[in-house]
Amino acid sequence: DTTIAAARLVFSGVLERYPNLRLVLSHLGGTIPFLWARLARGASSFEGVQSKISGDPEDYFRMFYLDSIGFAPEVLAYGAQFSGVKKIVFGTDSPFFGSQNLRDCLKVVNECKALTSEDRKLILTDTPRWLFGIDNPH
Repeated sequence: DTTIAAARLVFSGVLERYPNLRLVLSHLGGTIPFLWARLARGASSFEGVQSKISGDPEDYFRMFYLDSIGFAPEVLAYGAQFSGVKKIVFGTDSPFFGSQNLRDCLKVVNECKALTSEDRKLILTDTPRWLFGIDNPH
């Protein structure tokens, strides 16, 4: 569902028309980090898709913010490599799976060897605070 929704937003031209739109995709963007190139290539094969966007589909897919739920440090590392660590925000499946889920999701961020301590700070506090306007006068 996440991947289909993101692809529709990209290929319908929504992100081109609203370049300052901030959208967070759950579950590390679904399959977007893994399938964006296939979606982009396929889109160029279907009549009418490219006429709705003027730029490279990859650039639009990289506009999304992703939550950190990948359930494995290696998956989180790949998602951060795809989007850039500044586009990752901490996420959990709360309230559905209780407090252990929060601890498990935090453990993945803390055990991801591809992340520096500054990267972890961005994911856990700085990017979400900026994204949601916390401590930011409007």
